Amino acid sequence: MNRKDRAKQFMPFDALKGFREALRMKEFEQEIVHKRDITEERAKKLSQTILSVKKNQKVEITFFENGVYITKQGNAFVNFFENYILLEGTKILFEHIFDIKIL
Repeated sequence: MNRKDRAKQFMPFDALKGFREALRMKEFEQEIVHKRDITEERAKKLSQTILSVKKNQKVEITFFENGVYITKQGNAFVNFFENYILLEGTKILFEHIFDIKIL
């Protein structure tokens, strides 16, 4: 038996082709959450905090994106004309912000 054929007999065997990928997708689907509603009081507090953010001020933002909540820190640039905050290269719309803290 030549080397190539001998090596093939020791290759991993996947009896159910695509099963592992299907399991990974199912795990990811279970991690996805729905966007939470915020109260008027919380929305007012968020608005006040966003208004007080100065250019390149360090902030921590929790925001909703693609079915998950992400918390990110960095220097912020607020664009009030287009309603977003640019945080370390990530454009976060005001409507997706769940929490913001000035550090």
